Amino acid sequence: MKTLLLISAREWKLLNRNILQLCIIVLFAAAALYAIHYGNAVIDRQQETVQYIRQQNAQDQQRLINGLGADTTTPAGLAAWEKAAYPSKVRFFLNYYAVNEPAPFARLSIGQRDVNAYYLQLNAQNLYLQLFRSEIANPRKLLAGNFDLSFVIIYLLPLLIIAFTYNLLSDEQERGTLPLLRMQPVPVQQIILCKLLFWLGITIALLFIISCIAFVWSGMPVTAAGSMIWWLLVSGSYAGCWFALLLLINAFHRSSAVNALWSLGAWLLFLVVVPALLNLAFSDERQADPTKLTDYIRRQQGLGESKQEKVEVLERFYKRYPQYRNNDTAAAIRFLEFQAYSAYVTLTDAAAKPGVDAYYRKVWRRQRQMAAFNLINPAVNTQHLMNTLGHTGIEDAFAFRASISAFHERLCHFCFEPLFAGRMMTKADFNNLPVFRQLQPSTAIGTLLRGLGWLWLLTIIAAVAGWRRLRNSFSTPTVNG
Repeated sequence: MKTLLLISAREWKLLNRNILQLCIIVLFAAAALYAIHYGNAVIDRQQETVQYIRQQNAQDQQRLINGLGADTTTPAGLAAWEKAAYPSKVRFFLNYYAVNEPAPFARLSIGQRDVNAYYLQLNAQNLYLQLFRSEIANPRKLLAGNFDLSFVIIYLLPLLIIAFTYNLLSDEQERGTLPLLRMQPVPVQQIILCKLLFWLGITIALLFIISCIAFVWSGMPVTAAGSMIWWLLVSGSYAGCWFALLLLINAFHRSSAVNALWSLGAWLLFLVVVPALLNLAFSDERQADPTKLTDYIRRQQGLGESKQEKVEVLERFYKRYPQYRNNDTAAAIRFLEFQAYSAYVTLTDAAAKPGVDAYYRKVWRRQRQMAAFNLINPAVNTQHLMNTLGHTGIEDAFAFRASISAFHERLCHFCFEPLFAGRMMTKADFNNLPVFRQLQPSTAIGTLLRGLGWLWLLTIIAAVAGWRRLRNSFSTPTVNG
């Protein structure tokens, strides 16, 4: 401990005299502060958009409901009344917005919220024609595409660590002080380790300060305290992994220039080359191409014109939903045309569901295949952990899609009850409008622990390998003399 304190005091004095290192720290801090601002600005814009569309949607819904009391003696009043009174028209004109609300940590790790739709306009018509207006899962987009705080930590923090530690040993060699260090009673490898621990402490302190600023700036609620601890643990573990890699690189006793090249090569490998190769390897359009699926849905055979064809469609519908079969023949015939069309739309969605589910299974399987490789990549692994905390990963996009499907079913059944009962809509019906409920996957502790476990494993392997190599390199005693 005394050796660590002495070397830390020496390194601190050298840091205060090194203008370049101080400038690098200031630039990193400035980049982090801008990233915090950027992440907040993106989510603020999304929330403003959501607030606006909700206000407009509420006004449109109220305008539609007010049509029940419109003056039907005028053409405009009659049209407004028909929109609100006929269940078949309510299916088309009553619109909702399904919204994927941002979690608090989405401000720090935007993830795929800029790639996937975070809101979708819905009515009780064909689900999949509405759902595929925007592809929910776009595997061609990288998870880290924004200059948010997670981007700064994933991409810029390793460069900061490289700048400070690439020459821990080579600098002593090139300045000619290594022989003097070898004559000291403290082993050289212990001195190098103490220097590394000093910079690790500086980095962890910097991460802690920046993260605390981000928590306050982003208005994190007290209930997010657990996620804050996870964030600090993930970012600190990622930094520790890079320090272990730099210890291993320094242990090879190469020149500062070679160490710098190896360090930058590792950065390019983990953050550019490997993610790009995996993205190319698992982005085969034949595996999951929504275009053909969408074309299939659009080309579904239309509803027949004859009464017999419509009755046949209704019979198929009643087999799936026997609760809507109306024994009152007169009431059933009243809306036969509208009932048949609604039944046809519902059956079309049911016919398309297996293909849609198969498509999403392919997307999910591809994501799982990539995730298996990404666990051994500390950069992508950490990005996934931060997206997990921010609820901004592909898992959350799938949960949003499931929320949309569940809500669309409730919306359809809201219109089915009066339609197949053969009656008009009433104000009592509109008092029980379905409400969209977002299915939010919980922060999977298992996912976080598994990702952290791989980070720690890589850190331990690199640190042990580096330490053993350093110790073996300096195991030959020197003769004073």
